[in-house]
Amino acid sequence: MSEARVSDDAPPRLLPGRLLWASAGVAAAVLGAGLGELAAGALTLHLGPVVGAREAMTVVLPSEFVIRDGIDIVPFLTGVPLVLVLVVLLVVLAAVAGVGAARGWRRPAVVGAVVLALGAVSVLLRPEPSLLELAPVAAGSLGFAAGLVLLAGVLRRHGVPGEPDQEPDQEPDPASGVVPATTRRTFVGAAAGVALAGVAAAVVGEIVGRGRRAVEQGRQLLRLTMVTPPTEPAGVGVGVEGVAPWTTPATEFYRVDQAVVVPTIAAEDWTLRIHGEVEREVVVTYGELIEMSVREQWATLVGLTYEVGGEQVGNAWWSGVPTSALLARAGVLTGADAVVQTGADGWRCVTTTQVLGDPGRRALLAFAMNGEALPLEHGFPARTLVPGLYGGVSACKWVVEWEVTRLETVAEDFADRPLQAPVRIGARIDVPEDGTTVPPGGVTIGGVAWAPPIGVGAVEIAVDDDGWRLANLGVAREHDAWAQWSATLDLEPGEHRVRVRARDRVGTQQEPGPLDDGAGTTGLHEVVLTVDADADDEG
Repeated sequence: MSEARVSDDAPPRLLPGRLLWASAGVAAAVLGAGLGELAAGALTLHLGPVVGAREAMTVVLPSEFVIRDGIDIVPFLTGVPLVLVLVVLLVVLAAVAGVGAARGWRRPAVVGAVVLALGAVSVLLRPEPSLLELAPVAAGSLGFAAGLVLLAGVLRRHGVPGEPDQEPDQEPDPASGVVPATTRRTFVGAAAGVALAGVAAAVVGEIVGRGRRAVEQGRQLLRLTMVTPPTEPAGVGVGVEGVAPWTTPATEFYRVDQAVVVPTIAAEDWTLRIHGEVEREVVVTYGELIEMSVREQWATLVGLTYEVGGEQVGNAWWSGVPTSALLARAGVLTGADAVVQTGADGWRCVTTTQVLGDPGRRALLAFAMNGEALPLEHGFPARTLVPGLYGGVSACKWVVEWEVTRLETVAEDFADRPLQAPVRIGARIDVPEDGTTVPPGGVTIGGVAWAPPIGVGAVEIAVDDDGWRLANLGVAREHDAWAQWSATLDLEPGEHRVRVRARDRVGTQQEPGPLDDGAGTTGLHEVVLTVDADADDEG
């Protein structure tokens, strides 16, 4: 096949080969933007990367250049026009990166780093930023990189150059100026596929995100007047910096579930069906739930896969309806001793009617956490929690069904997990961290301890093998909540092993462990501290 030659005139400023490389960058950018929007939708974020960048710019721009609530008068620098400006800027940068990829990866890497940095900055500049909002930026960057690598491979396999090799006064090289039609068609097909994948991802992200954002906005608009804000009991703190706060913020509360995508159920669409071995089947709506008698309490939850000294433990102020009241409404038949709970994510667990039906056990079908409607990731509209039982056998999030049955009937279906899993007494050292170097003399240590549903009675510490001594304990008046503790140690230079243990209010001592039988791990948490006289001069 013969190739057409360019004229003897000066070579065109934008050669067809360079145009294809620029197009590769733009197509890759479309893929990146689409994946960023998909990530934003999947994570229930309010805004995707591009519109989020616009919001960040409205924060940093002078007020005279920004329309706020439709009052100011410079429309070009806000709203859709500003988004279009950002899109054009991204297209230009993507084209520059694409052309640069013809010679190597230095220029694309620089452009990618700049865009990634600008995206991160735009997240941090938004009102009340969240590190989770960095995920769409990262997803978009990875998508752009993957798309550009793919399309660059297509162009390189066909020998498409991006820059002319000859001097301006030389006759242009046909290979630099013209790309064969078959090569163009191959590339256009590949680039179209990459761009369409980005568009499809953006569409899916919009569909998913629209529903999730609508549910989140509806959740935020709920006015739960029967819920009171958390007020920490007097004297629960020990005043040691670094110890976990009495109230664990919802954003920091541990999360263990099987949901790849957090279920989104509007409050008006949620129901709990109670059926099985009951006198009458009951279907409870969200409106009916929040109109029932509400109980509020502090409760510490511990994950079934908690590791000694780990993060799968948190304390919060929960508001909800006693599970005993709901079971009483249905009327549990004689002999029925289990409830199979099912969440909207498909998770199922078995909890005994003994704990769910006992008012003294203080089990809740909770709809609020720390004075606000449950966050989506923590079970909105409602979740079950049972103080003193590990979450894996009781704390069903997004709960939609209770089937009252018998343990003997369902034991085989749940043979891979314990059916009875009481939370073991535990204690954790929060400060200083393991491996810390401290100066000699008084060293303050502190942490938290828990023993639901009885309550923490005492916390003890031991240094090396010198025996156990009592630590100072915050006022632990809450049976189901954790307690803060602290102690001051007089340590000599050298390496020291510090251990902690707790006991409940009836004197039961924490198991020394290590023990892991599928119902939570137990054992004494310990840290090793190095006492160095020169530590006073460091930092």
